[in-house]
Amino acid sequence: MGWDYCNRLRGHYQQLLLWKEYIWCIEYEMVQRRRPLPEIAALLKERQEPPFEAFFADMEAELQKYENSSPRIIWQELAEKYRKDFHWSGEEARIFADCGSLVGQTGRDMVPEAAKQLMEQIDFCIGKEQRELAGKLKVSAYLCAAGGVFLVLVLI
Repeated sequence: MGWDYCNRLRGHYQQLLLWKEYIWCIEYEMVQRRRPLPEIAALLKERQEPPFEAFFADMEAELQKYENSSPRIIWQELAEKYRKDFHWSGEEARIFADCGSLVGQTGRDMVPEAAKQLMEQIDFCIGKEQRELAGKLKVSAYLCAAGGVFLVLVLI
């Protein structure tokens, strides 16, 4: 159980780093390459990093249908739908939903500023996770060792 907990902690940290990379990629594709949003979602879906893969697959499908009023609303609805899959904290879930403001930008000149603000917030979450990760890993290792000692004592 301790090893599983450690793996989940490391996975969450990797997910935060990947999230930042996706935001950077969205900004680059929108501003520099001037790709449409459905194409960007398809490109990100192909990277096959769960749970982002399913999120961007649904994003692409919804953008192709374009039944909702805006890409921002589509992003926010999907962020709520996939909230459990991402295992975000409350603050992280709020920031992830706010990423819809990036894809909802109509003017290409506003995209870099929106991406910069989001990346600063993600950097804060990454820094917080970095500070807490070492302590959490130590605690889980101690609990794992204590559980093993307890099991040996019970068996004796």
